[in-house]
Amino acid sequence: MNLTQIEELFLTATELQPGERADFLAHLGDSDPAAATTVRSLLQHHLTESESDNDRQGIPRLITDRLAEDQGLLLPGANVDDYRIVQLLGSGGMGDVFLAREEAPIQREVALKVLKLQAHNQNVLQRFAVERQVLAGLRHPGIPRIHNAGQADNGRSWLAMEYIPGTSITQFCEQQSLSLRERIQLFIRLCDTVSYIHAQGIIHRDIKPSNVLVAESDGIPVPFLVDFGIACVTQSESHELPRTDGTTLLGTMDYMSPEQFRPECGKTSAGADIWSLGVLLYELMTGSAPFADCSRHTPIDRLEEMRVSPVQPSTKLIMPSDDVSVDCVDAITLDCLQWLPENRPQSVTALSERLSDSLHNRSRPRKNATPDKGGRRIIPFIISSLAVALLMLMPGSADAPAVNEHTKVPTTEAKTSDPAPIAISNKSDSSVLSVDAEVYAQIEEVLRQHGMSAEHGAITVTVTPGPQNNSETGGVTVVQNGSLSGGSIAANVPVLDGNPG
Repeated sequence: MNLTQIEELFLTATELQPGERADFLAHLGDSDPAAATTVRSLLQHHLTESESDNDRQGIPRLITDRLAEDQGLLLPGANVDDYRIVQLLGSGGMGDVFLAREEAPIQREVALKVLKLQAHNQNVLQRFAVERQVLAGLRHPGIPRIHNAGQADNGRSWLAMEYIPGTSITQFCEQQSLSLRERIQLFIRLCDTVSYIHAQGIIHRDIKPSNVLVAESDGIPVPFLVDFGIACVTQSESHELPRTDGTTLLGTMDYMSPEQFRPECGKTSAGADIWSLGVLLYELMTGSAPFADCSRHTPIDRLEEMRVSPVQPSTKLIMPSDDVSVDCVDAITLDCLQWLPENRPQSVTALSERLSDSLHNRSRPRKNATPDKGGRRIIPFIISSLAVALLMLMPGSADAPAVNEHTKVPTTEAKTSDPAPIAISNKSDSSVLSVDAEVYAQIEEVLRQHGMSAEHGAITVTVTPGPQNNSETGGVTVVQNGSLSGGSIAANVPVLDGNPG
């Protein structure tokens, strides 16, 4: 039953004599017990506060306030201790965040986070206490300050913080039509904040656009990291988080790292935040997430999807690249999205430094090049001779050798006896390509340099021809033990004119 219907029933009841009113409520209770209870509650409050049964002044507001109180809602004008609610800013599973006004002892606007009534269980209350203590100990210009905390008369816990009159980082970039360089510069400022909290032993675990608010200060956009509601404290036993069972997911699925989907998510490392930063960077560049919308996915579906490397963000740029080294930014972004945490950038500081280099067309050695064992590998660069040699194998190439349709391994006597050989195939028709010993040795050496050996299981190298076997639009992928191991490793190879050879 909606508010209008409740109001009509309430007004009808106020016009009845006491005896008639009792019969009316009894009949209403037979048809709609919940409505009868609400009307009785409204009448009790109204008859206590009003001078007469027929005083209708303030009745609509009375109904609204009473219903809001019964349902645990906070409406504009309501009070939470010394704070008056102005408007709702956002809502999550555990609490709501309001713009509120503090009148005394200081007049100021605050962001007031209030736990929902139904969320008041031991785990949530403990997390709320952790969030409060975490914010109290952080001092950084990119993190809103905490003003106060307490518990309202109705038992709801609240937290008053500095109000940031900004918009999400993705909205800001879109509204301001920021260039790629400006977006990366803004992202680097965010990295500084995340690096700071990691140094304090804090893992945020929920980095996403709505938790990064951007406000301008003296004409300079400043990103603020907010909502530490599921933060993990790694260096303080006094703030140990409650254990979670294997079915509990903490975070937002579109931005969660693979390890956050697992039962041991309580041991999440800084790599989880680096993954989320990679998703955010990808979105800032392309306007879309690196993986499909997971709103209809199960966690298992999501994990399977995350094993496959997304396409390079530079192929989907929504703004000019200017003079930014997009190849470097591609590599950095996809490194952040490595399946295993140890294969992502070693720290947010290292990530930030590499991005800064990309703005100046510099590059520095990667310190996280060890590939995943048994999982996905991203191999962003490879010597051009390998890509050219592989693409020359494609049918239609002047120098392409005859294809052996039946063999499943390279036709070299030295390698056919290997227990787990390297097979090379054409993606367009699944045919197996034969190579001579010299080319085979080249392939083997390059894979070895990237930590991949046939000793660990069968390897399949798949060649994808582009138009006229063009190496820029074509590519090479690697599969070991049935798992996708690499993205296009023919990237950054000079374009071939016509058929190679």
